[in-house]
Amino acid sequence: MIFRLILFITVVLLMLGIILKSDYFKIDTIEVVGNKNLSKVDIIDSSKISKKKKIYLKLAKKIVKEEVEELPFVKEAKIKRKLPRTVIIDVIEREEKLLNKKTFLHI
Repeated sequence: MIFRLILFITVVLLMLGIILKSDYFKIDTIEVVGNKNLSKVDIIDSSKISKKKKIYLKLAKKIVKEEVEELPFVKEAKIKRKLPRTVIIDVIEREEKLLNKKTFLHI
């Protein structure tokens, strides 16, 4: 009985190790939603998400959120994982108000 339990745990850990080392969880797609003024490329560049990273290990959602929210037009950002290979960056942009002909205020 104990032998079977040890064997089962060993097999599960071995399979888990193989799955985690494979490219199955490598980020393949980065989606951006909610952007009107900022380009998808600008938002992805500011997030510093790389398609080479594994979605479960290297994606620190809080840090990515803070990086995207540093953009002047971004009021709020939400980072979501869509397993196995997709990251979604959902942004809410600030409204642009005209102060005069040369100055804009991002609210």
